[in-house]
Amino acid sequence: MTLLVLNVEIESIRGTGQWEIFHFLVKNLLPQIMNYIISFVILSLFWIIHHRHFKDLTHINHPLLWNNILILLFIALIPFSTSLIDTHINLIGAAVIFNINIFLLSSLFFLHRIIMIKYKLINPDQVKNNSILKSLIPPLVALIAIILSFISPRWSTLIYLLLPAANLI
Repeated sequence: MTLLVLNVEIESIRGTGQWEIFHFLVKNLLPQIMNYIISFVILSLFWIIHHRHFKDLTHINHPLLWNNILILLFIALIPFSTSLIDTHINLIGAAVIFNINIFLLSSLFFLHRIIMIKYKLINPDQVKNNSILKSLIPPLVALIAIILSFISPRWSTLIYLLLPAANLI
């Protein structure tokens, strides 16, 4: 979590009236703060998923370790992709890069679960019937976000706010 730093750039405020200042702050700062919150929620969910996965492990192997290293690679890219959508909030390309990053990261967590089951790295009693399907929810949400990037780059990431509810299922 220490990777993600709130990076809100405040330009000089134009206008002298309270409503002009309020409008400026909402128009210019709210999207940046929302992107930070969304990225924080996403990282928090992946942190929880990671802990759940490792809690169930009885042993580890090389495919799981390499998958974990790839997960760390894409987690380390979250601050970059968040900064990109903050700086270029209305550009399709910035939103697509952010959402592809989340898609790849969530797909690696899905693969993480598959490796755990395939190589019997967890106690068979720990494998729930819906664990594979539940692991598919974040990549599917990310795919929807990628599509939404072409419709509304600014708001395409809001769909990730549904993930905490999906995590409770």
